[in-house]
Amino acid sequence: MATIEDHAPKSHDLKTLLSSDGRDFLVRSNSDDQVTKSSELIGKTVGLYFSASWCGPCRRFTPKLIETYNDLYLENDFEVVFVSADRDEDSFSEYLAKMPWLAIPCSDGDARDRMYKLFEVKEIPRLVILDASGKVVSEEGVGIVGEYGSEGHPFTEERIKSLKDNGNV
Repeated sequence: MATIEDHAPKSHDLKTLLSSDGRDFLVRSNSDDQVTKSSELIGKTVGLYFSASWCGPCRRFTPKLIETYNDLYLENDFEVVFVSADRDEDSFSEYLAKMPWLAIPCSDGDARDRMYKLFEVKEIPRLVILDASGKVVSEEGVGIVGEYGSEGHPFTEERIKSLKDNGNV
C-alpha cells in the first residue's frame, strides 16, 4: 500500500494550494456569499474532494459526504473543497449546486489540473484530508467517511485505530 509520503509533500500552505495567479477565492453555490478567500481556511481541517458530475461512484458518495460535512461544519472547523474533473461550466455548476461546500472555480482548470497531479489522483471519488496545519493526514477519506461518517473526525490514523479498537468497525 502506498504511503502518504509517496504521494505529496507532508504539509501544504492552503492559500498557495487553493489559489492561483489572479485568483485567491473559492466559490460556493448555495449561499449569498459566493466567494471565500482561500486564506480563510487556514487553521481548519480541509477535505479536498476530487469528483465529477459524470462519475456514478462520486454521485453515490457525495450524499454521505454532505451528511458528514453538515455534522462537522459548524463545531469542528471542518471545510470541504470540491476539485472537479468536469470540463464544462454547466455540468460543474449543476453538480456544485447539490453541495454545501466550497469549490475551485471551473474556470481555473490549471489549478484543478495542478491539484490532480500533486495528489496523483487517478480515480475518483477521492477525499484527501489536510489537518489545520496543512499536513496530509489521510488520502483514504472516501473509505473513512463511507464507514464512519462524522465519527471518523479528525480522520487521522489514530482516530480510525481508536474506532476499530472500540469495535466501531
